[in-house]
Amino acid sequence: MIQKLLTFAKGLPWWAWVLVGLAVLYLFNMASGSIYTRKLWNMIHDQIVQEDKAIQEELEKEVTRLDQREKELIQENTRIKQQLAAAQEEKRVLLGRLHEIETQLNAVASNLPPSTDLDGLAERFKKRGYSPVVLPRK
Repeated sequence: MIQKLLTFAKGLPWWAWVLVGLAVLYLFNMASGSIYTRKLWNMIHDQIVQEDKAIQEELEKEVTRLDQREKELIQENTRIKQQLAAAQEEKRVLLGRLHEIETQLNAVASNLPPSTDLDGLAERFKKRGYSPVVLPRK
């Protein structure tokens, strides 16, 4: 069998050998190109996977940071609402106290006789910080 193959090969012209060589080189080129393409594809795929993992890790860190910030803002909002409620309560208490003082002043003022000493009245207003209005005398 091998003898027949060798006699057949010796009987081929040189251009047939060139064609066989070119065919072998072409097949080798296709096979190595396919392997090289596959290696490149695998390298690109691995790089894409690594970049995706890095991006995903960064996004997870950002989400964690934003979740923490949201919790802080919720706590701050709660604290501000408590301060607002305390301030409103204090305002209500102070308004009640002011109303009590005004009621007491009105009660005292209603019992006082009207003053006829205008100069003394002007002096009391000056002491309280009011600037007197000068009225013409008759």
